[in-house]
Amino acid sequence: MHKDLLKSIVATGGLVVVVAVLVFFNLPGPVVEPDATYTGQAESYGGTMNVTVGLARNEIVAIDVSHTDTPGIANPAIETVRSNILAAQNVDVDGKSGATVTVNAVKEAVARALHEAGWSESRIGMTLPEEPAIEPDVTYSGTAESYGGPLTVTVGLTDGEIVTIEVEHTDTPGIARPVINEIRNAVISAQSADVDLISGATVTSRALVEAISEALTEAGF
Repeated sequence: MHKDLLKSIVATGGLVVVVAVLVFFNLPGPVVEPDATYTGQAESYGGTMNVTVGLARNEIVAIDVSHTDTPGIANPAIETVRSNILAAQNVDVDGKSGATVTVNAVKEAVARALHEAGWSESRIGMTLPEEPAIEPDVTYSGTAESYGGPLTVTVGLTDGEIVTIEVEHTDTPGIARPVINEIRNAVISAQSADVDLISGATVTSRALVEAISEALTEAGF
């Protein structure tokens, strides 16, 4: 074979290998499905922004954002801050300049979702602003036996609707806290204790639902 032709074939083959390697290493990784999701809200430029944060093995793997900000300005900013949060695994990240209100709303809403999941403020990367306290018109209590002992709830009603649920317990905080938050939100949303239990923490979730049911029975629900 002619030397120049051989060199050309070898060079072409090497180029193909290089391209193949680059393509391989730039392929998107497998999508990680969250094993738990948590929600958070914050006020943004166009109104209330809602986020759903997906966790897998207690790491952030997905962030979905619903908003009414101006799309052309907000969407690129949201994508930037979302990517940065996923990379950093906290909300102490920079966002896109020119959309400060939107960026801060995303960070606060994600922080609230992570707080619901039981993350500490140091791990979240933000000290959460205090939400305005809701003062119920009347309260009712209920108690049930849980994993660590008695679990007591105080359910607050305003105009006949469930507005607050306070819980006292001695269960393992890291396991119990996200379960309590999830069931509390579900009960307030449904205005009923007829909600699903949380797998992996059945004892705590069952005790919480029983205690809330007792309080609501006392309230005449």
